[in-house]
Amino acid sequence: MLARALSNLHRFSGQSARAIALRAELSPSYVYRLTAGERPPSWKAVRNYVLACDGEPNDLVDLWNAADGQEQLLPDGAGFDEVLARFQGAVRGLHLAEARPNPEAFVHALPDVAKHEISIMKSLLSTSPVRRSGTLSWTATKALTVALHGDSDRIRQHWNALRAAAPRSRLLTQAFG
Repeated sequence: MLARALSNLHRFSGQSARAIALRAELSPSYVYRLTAGERPPSWKAVRNYVLACDGEPNDLVDLWNAADGQEQLLPDGAGFDEVLARFQGAVRGLHLAEARPNPEAFVHALPDVAKHEISIMKSLLSTSPVRRSGTLSWTATKALTVALHGDSDRIRQHWNALRAAAPRSRLLTQAFG
């Protein structure tokens, strides 16, 4: 999935591989290997590539960790906003790997999604940070993950971390779940 996301990011950037390589301080052949998925690249290479494509590196962290066989670890004491940003990045990475299908049509076609969850999902897939209100059930989260051909176990880890990081007194109004 990482290679597909990087390839789509390249295509969306409208730049040549050579231009991206120059901006990312990578060789053009390495840029081709990144998008072909020949082997897991270093995080530094992925980050530089994403920035050269004017993308958001946080959207590729989970895909990079998965390609490298690592768990998604958050720093001890990570706050709700950081956990929420990681969750959104993981979902947006899957969306990028699927060539960013139109969020409006995409989320309306998902099964088992309550009306109030549709706007939350569209917000998750947007380029702006997710607002801190609303709830997203695991059923809806899993439907979104499966539709994006993602690993529901990995996304469930993010979803559980988000629930755990939510302020207890405001769990239902600020967390997804």
